[in-house]
Amino acid sequence: MSQDTSKLIPQVAPGVDPASPIRPPADEDVIHLLPIVNLLLINRRAILLPAIYLMLAVWVLTLFMSPAYTATASFMNSAESGMAEKLGGGSGGGDELSSVPEYYSALLNSGEFLAGMVKRQLLKAKNNPDNDWLQELVGDEDDEELLTEQAVDKLRNMVSLKPPDASAKRMILELSVNSKSADLATNIAAAVLEAIAAQGGDERTYKAIQNRGFIQQRLYDSEQGLRQAETAWSAFLTRNHKIDVPRLTAESQRLERAVKVQEELFMSLRKELELAKIKVEENKKLLKILEQPSAKRTGPKRMRIAMISFLLGLMLSSGRVLVRDRLAKMDRHDPDVQLFLDQIHGIGSDFVSWRNASYALIQQGHGWLLRRFCR
Repeated sequence: MSQDTSKLIPQVAPGVDPASPIRPPADEDVIHLLPIVNLLLINRRAILLPAIYLMLAVWVLTLFMSPAYTATASFMNSAESGMAEKLGGGSGGGDELSSVPEYYSALLNSGEFLAGMVKRQLLKAKNNPDNDWLQELVGDEDDEELLTEQAVDKLRNMVSLKPPDASAKRMILELSVNSKSADLATNIAAAVLEAIAAQGGDERTYKAIQNRGFIQQRLYDSEQGLRQAETAWSAFLTRNHKIDVPRLTAESQRLERAVKVQEELFMSLRKELELAKIKVEENKKLLKILEQPSAKRTGPKRMRIAMISFLLGLMLSSGRVLVRDRLAKMDRHDPDVQLFLDQIHGIGSDFVSWRNASYALIQQGHGWLLRRFCR
């Protein structure tokens, strides 16, 4: 029995040599990384040297940059741990407006608040000219309104407030002042804390005084009501020595209850009055400063700038090597390639023309200056 071998012979397309190995079709859109990596490794000196030169140049430039300083101070609302809240069993005044971080942020952005701080510093500078941070900030200016306006604009960009963490048990705020001088940043931070204490302290003290006055009036009315209730009960007992009638017993109990209610109200108001007096004294000092203003240098960050410039130099140098390799492999006889190269040469010619025009303009300006000052 013979075996049919026709099915074992693969079908070959016409015009294809059956003996040639079968290869997958070439895909021109596939990017092979290995040739690119080899090209970059071969030209490693042309890539590394410009990046190193750029990093060194940027490092030298940072040496001429002005230093930056940041003065920080932390504080909290003194009402959070006040005696009045502890005696009254309160939560520490956390619901009040001045204990909310947004209140202090709005205060620092308020032109009226900053202008008041500037005017307060103007009065202090007359008595203590050695500690005049306002002159260092703005300079010599005779017009007080213009000086205040300029100082307020600069302070808004220099002063910032960091809100407390959401998980923090206490509302501790951090004040930051950025400046080119460590002493200036420290003095401004101290002045801001003083202004916040004066602003908030006056406001809270005024509210506490109003509350104390209201409680005093209510206490006076309660005392009068207590006296009237006691007088009515005493008069009833005087008129009725023997209370053996149900109607008189009920009337006596009603008068007794009225006296007890007035006594409880009177004692409660007496306690509230004492707490209000304590709170008035506490609110005279709004802030509890946890960390006094201190400045430290925060810039320029030379190492970070140098590393970024080095990475940028590597990217530019690598791109230059890849572009030059691609241009070298282009078909010069292709019309599209020829048009592209012509455009590149045109751009180079434009740069040369602009450079020559700039040199000519500089020379004309130099000659005009010489003629101007040599007359």
